[in-house]
Amino acid sequence: MLVHSVFPDVDQLDDDTVAKLLDGRDQLGSETGYLMCFTDLKHSRLHPHSISDMADEKYPVPRPALESLPPHIEAELEQGGESMFFARYDRDSHEFYDVALPTDQSDYIEKAAELMTRLDCSLPEALDYIVLESGEYSPKTWSSIRDVRERQVKANADAVRDNLHDRPSE
Repeated sequence: MLVHSVFPDVDQLDDDTVAKLLDGRDQLGSETGYLMCFTDLKHSRLHPHSISDMADEKYPVPRPALESLPPHIEAELEQGGESMFFARYDRDSHEFYDVALPTDQSDYIEKAAELMTRLDCSLPEALDYIVLESGEYSPKTWSSIRDVRERQVKANADAVRDNLHDRPSE
């Protein structure tokens, strides 16, 4: 499944640009400003723009569906305007269930396990370090997703970083 914004801030576009965007498109209106399209698993490695272009039908994302997304998906939508994820969608209740990112989560698990074992750090320290080092989220966004203070996330990542620099390479 791919969820993406309808288009950039429409208020900043001129009438000709809006007309071109609307030309030949169906169902571009959406109360939330997002559309969703369903895709095959075999397309999960494609760029979201490619998937969007291939999709025959796009559907407006209702507010209950948007509100049913986990915080990290909401943050991804707010930051980048799009998110691709695996999920079950209940058309009657307009809610997403069992939402998971298509990235290989085992990479994070393996990295966290290695850091925890090698450095004797906690799981939150390891995850904060991995996520902030990946650059996927800012400390502010990641702390919001984790529902902790930003300074705690930074302190956790710094503790692991300092510990890595203090230890000789193995």
